[in-house]
Amino acid sequence: MDTTKVCTKCKRMLPLEDFGRRSAAKDGRRSQCRACDALYSAAYGPVYRAVHKEEAATYHASYRATHKDERRVRDAAYYQENRKTIRAKQAVYRVDHEKEIADYEASRKGQRGDYTGAYYLANREHILARKAAYDAAHKEEAAAYRASRKEDDAAYAIAYRAAHLPEHAARASLRRAVIAGTMIGITLAQKAEIDEIYRRAKEDPKVRCYLCDKLIKMGDRHVDHILPVIKGGPTKPSNLAITCSGCNRSKGGKHPNELGILI
Repeated sequence: MDTTKVCTKCKRMLPLEDFGRRSAAKDGRRSQCRACDALYSAAYGPVYRAVHKEEAATYHASYRATHKDERRVRDAAYYQENRKTIRAKQAVYRVDHEKEIADYEASRKGQRGDYTGAYYLANREHILARKAAYDAAHKEEAAAYRASRKEDDAAYAIAYRAAHLPEHAARASLRRAVIAGTMIGITLAQKAEIDEIYRRAKEDPKVRCYLCDKLIKMGDRHVDHILPVIKGGPTKPSNLAITCSGCNRSKGGKHPNELGILI
């Protein structure tokens, strides 16, 4: 089989590798070399794209809509294979376009929140399933990361509270009032059970987090509303459980089921 070919445009004899692939051709290669193809594209590509702009947009939109799963798998595989290169390029781009990025972020601030909320509501099940799968596959890495960040996070939290004491006090006061409202109508027996849960969190030598099932050391224990107060969760013994500070912060105002945790 020939290893060279004459370009029909520049008339040079070149190796086959210098010609793009074309399955319909006898030798599987294009008639013009890559260099001539590039010159042609540079000269006529913008004109063609301008004339066929709407057709191209319609085609690409249709393709994206009908090949979502294929594109997701392909993009994920490409990212894994080229992760370092992609991140390096992104870092260089951010440095070179710092002002443009800042201006764009500022212009999109309100819109991004609306878009993110709408996207989450439309894709909630898929997002939660993907997060649960990722968390299950990266437990050790996540634990190592949290451990490495523990002191820095604690220092940041202390500094933040010190710089925002009025706001922190106002939020704490509001939360106490809300919790007090959710306790209306409880019986004396239920109040005693609640007091016992808080006593266990404060005094018992061995207490496990109900979310991660790890022993929690003294001073790192929180009493959590399983169904959050902001979602109407009552302050009753059946809705209270002891958790570690890390899990409680991660859970936030979500139900454990939203994190892929069945209780």
